[in-house]
Amino acid sequence: NEFEFTVAYNLDATELAMVPFCAHLHSFSWNSTQAWAYVAGSESANELSKDRWSSGAWAKYLPPFNFSKPSATGSFTFIDADNNGVMSRSEFDTIFNLCHNVPKQSNITTPSPVASPTSGSTTTSSSSQKPSSCCREVSASCLSCLAGVTVEEFCSQ
Repeated sequence: NEFEFTVAYNLDATELAMVPFCAHLHSFSWNSTQAWAYVAGSESANELSKDRWSSGAWAKYLPPFNFSKPSATGSFTFIDADNNGVMSRSEFDTIFNLCHNVPKQSNITTPSPVASPTSGSTTTSSSSQKPSSCCREVSASCLSCLAGVTVEEFCSQ
């Protein structure tokens, strides 16, 4: 039905938006314990309320490249998998591990040529593609294309 489709669509969009947040956490956290301390305010905290999430880490987070940011409620709902109104450490760890395969500068490969739907030409530079011709996967090459930058620029953010 339409309601279920809308919920699924919004969750998918939120998941895509959570990848840059995950990369943000990895930029200053060696592990999920350090990231949890940043988000929850303490390594020893067992859970995080929606209010603390909304006014804390999520409020401070600014997505790179003007990517859209889901509402605090939408992102919290996405993380709160058991829907009990609090974010547990294990639910947070799922988000922290969402982007554990983000490529490092040393192992970035150039994306394969992509045919432009309007011109029929190909290009190997993600930054020269129009967002409508970018893939929609949660990967560095697709997200960099959507941002209009190279993979190297995207991964350095």
